[in-house]
Amino acid sequence: MAQRGTQQLKQESSMETWREEVQQLREALAEKEEQLSRAVKRRQMRTVAHVEALTLLNSTQAVSEGERAEMCFSGGNPPQPAAGERGDTQERADGAGGRPESEAPCDPGGIWMLADAHQQWERTAQTWVQMNEELEHKIKESQRFRQHEEAKNKEELQRLSEAVLQLELQVSKKQEKKSFCGWIRKKMRFWKKK
Repeated sequence: MAQRGTQQLKQESSMETWREEVQQLREALAEKEEQLSRAVKRRQMRTVAHVEALTLLNSTQAVSEGERAEMCFSGGNPPQPAAGERGDTQERADGAGGRPESEAPCDPGGIWMLADAHQQWERTAQTWVQMNEELEHKIKESQRFRQHEEAKNKEELQRLSEAVLQLELQVSKKQEKKSFCGWIRKKMRFWKKK
């Protein structure tokens, strides 16, 4: 009789231990799910920010290319002097540094300024293209990392879910066994009384 009481106490304490483990695993599972949802939200916000930056970069590049093209078309051809002024222009060009007429600056919007502006716009365009490529690379890297993290978190959630199910099965089996043992004890008591 004392032995049965001890066994019953052991079973109850092991049942309590199983319940505590199940509860801890459920809490860990809920925590992991919350971490996963926060991580997904952060990744989505970063991706949106990267896409917005990329869009801004592309629109700015398009505007700068449009301005560059406009500048080239509006100031690209220097005004041609009249036939009588041609000799005078040649003398000024020779006196101003010995440059031929084709290289002589005409106005503030002249060829030299246009060439400098063209080089500056080319450098800016190259910088934008490089930044655009880097940003696209970062977006792809972020997406790969996010997918890897999601897969890892799903595996962890699956493992925790399986552990919870296993523990619940063990608890239910112990309860069935306990109820079966209780039924047998009742029958044995019943037969002992007779």
